[in-house]
Amino acid sequence: MGGGRYRYKRLQSSSAFRLFSLSEPKDTSFESPINFSIQLFDASIDECPEFDAVSYAWDGQEPTETITCNGKRLMVTRNVFDILLQARVHRPKGTFWVDSICINQSSTLEKNHQVPLMGSIYKRANVVWVYLGHGTCLSEATFKLLWDIARMKWNRATESSTHWEMARQECVQEFCAVLRQLFGAEENINEITRVLGWNWFHRLWPVQELVLAKHPILLCGSDRMPWGEFKDALEILQEVESMQSLTVSRFAKDLYDTSECYRHLRGMTLETNFVMGVAPPQYLRYVLKAVRTKCASDRRDKIYGVYGILREIGFQTSRVDYEADLVSVYTTFTRTIITSENTVDVLEEVCLPPSMTGLPSWVPDWSNIRSVNPIVTIGPGASKWLNSIIHELTETVLTVSGIIMDTIRAVARPFPSEPYFDEAILAGISLVKGFQGWAVVARQISGQYQTGETIEEAFFRTMTHNWIDRSGRKYPFAPLPHWRGPGHWMDIITANLPDSGIDINQLRADLIRTYQIKGSALITMGMMMNVGENIVDWPDEIVILVTLQSRGLLTPRNEDAITRNKAHKTLFVTDRDYLGLGPSWMQAGDRVALLSGGKVPFVVREERYCKYRLIGPAYIHGMMSGECWPVEKEKIQKISLI
Repeated sequence: MGGGRYRYKRLQSSSAFRLFSLSEPKDTSFESPINFSIQLFDASIDECPEFDAVSYAWDGQEPTETITCNGKRLMVTRNVFDILLQARVHRPKGTFWVDSICINQSSTLEKNHQVPLMGSIYKRANVVWVYLGHGTCLSEATFKLLWDIARMKWNRATESSTHWEMARQECVQEFCAVLRQLFGAEENINEITRVLGWNWFHRLWPVQELVLAKHPILLCGSDRMPWGEFKDALEILQEVESMQSLTVSRFAKDLYDTSECYRHLRGMTLETNFVMGVAPPQYLRYVLKAVRTKCASDRRDKIYGVYGILREIGFQTSRVDYEADLVSVYTTFTRTIITSENTVDVLEEVCLPPSMTGLPSWVPDWSNIRSVNPIVTIGPGASKWLNSIIHELTETVLTVSGIIMDTIRAVARPFPSEPYFDEAILAGISLVKGFQGWAVVARQISGQYQTGETIEEAFFRTMTHNWIDRSGRKYPFAPLPHWRGPGHWMDIITANLPDSGIDINQLRADLIRTYQIKGSALITMGMMMNVGENIVDWPDEIVILVTLQSRGLLTPRNEDAITRNKAHKTLFVTDRDYLGLGPSWMQAGDRVALLSGGKVPFVVREERYCKYRLIGPAYIHGMMSGECWPVEKEKIQKISLI
């Protein structure tokens, strides 16, 4: 190996970046770092040789491996060294771009210059190799199985004009047989998706690296698989879970959501390039929502890490500056969005409490990666105005036209934001008690609801808003239960509380009679919650839960909508007898604001006259389609968020 440590030379132009080629090994010691060398050279993004790029997760590794770079020693991390070994196998005479090698990581000035080019780099690469890890025997076997699933679908579809839909169904049936042969049951599909729990799927930078790639290929150990085939295999897994009514693991859901997210983002960039030139504002919001739960080692990269996609869809970004403090980066980015869109829709992203001090309340903390279910709106939304009237936008203050509509009268205790119970019985009891806490607050409203519905109907629709049907289509809320209506549904929830319309002992007796008719099906529900076969001994809350489920009042899709809606949110009622879901950290006495151009109501807290702190967006039943936006312009006032 050559003497001395490799030192980067300054790039000479704004379009300059580095590439490297692999040198032939001097002996047969294939994995010897001493004999592993590269040739690093400068190129121009405007005119460069053909090259491949690599997408991978850094995993917090420190440089521990030594390679030779232009005759000098260069330290790289273990995963980068493994990547180079795989590159030697798949592209022995290729030219490559790997960020930790081609960018001087110790130079803030160079990172400020190179990060804006990364979108173009991944877009120009012939192939983007997605390195998932060196793999284990189990992960490589699983990877090969997914490859076989994708080929199975393709082979079925090409046989004698077989329709794609029929091919997928046949593939699902064949895959179920494969699962039974390998694992003994289809339920082990969750074990497959758990094996695929690579960090790459949870990191932020890979989003734009995959979205902008012309031809992405996944690498797991020595196995490779094009992204399109991997996506097809995931669709088959989802189909199996749906057909077999299997419980989807948390990681499996994350994996499917990530795949769907990438599919939409890739479609957006293509549509912008070939149809529109500049993307509509909703594309920008989709990008921000898509990466909200992704992790980044440097929290500024929550913004800088999607610059490539944003520029691809025509959004004008501010300059990259790794010397700027985090508050400044997030505030500048949010101001740019508001100015570009001329709406305050980005304020909907203030749906989680900030994890840093000094951030204006109207600036989202993009580094908070917890997941929150978005609020669905119809038409122009709560304010009927498409654009916002913005009077002031500084580093600390956003002043916009709007109206203070109402005051929060009561706030229910929130559900646990994350499931933490090991036993199903405790989880079931907690779920019912959460329902009951919300129902008690909702019943503070007496008489008919503002929309002409009953309180029970308004309560049910509030809890199940943003409902998703079997095909994945979203609706403002779930269909009302058919079995004696939502009023009966609410009575069952509160059956063991005072003043309930139904007695808990009557429910227990009904379950016993149902068991005598239907037999083991009902007991199976109870056994799944570890409460035994004797219904007489079941806790009241389990009796309530099983009653709801057995009567079809709490369907899996309704429960899914409620579960998503309760994360970081809670139910509240207002002085004007409106019912809604808002941030779990809101308080009685907070105000409801409608902002010009805003699609949803917002909860704010008054600091001083006409100066408010933004608490977050809210779903308020009966306010979501402009019903409360004033016709008289003189009622509209200036609202300053600080």
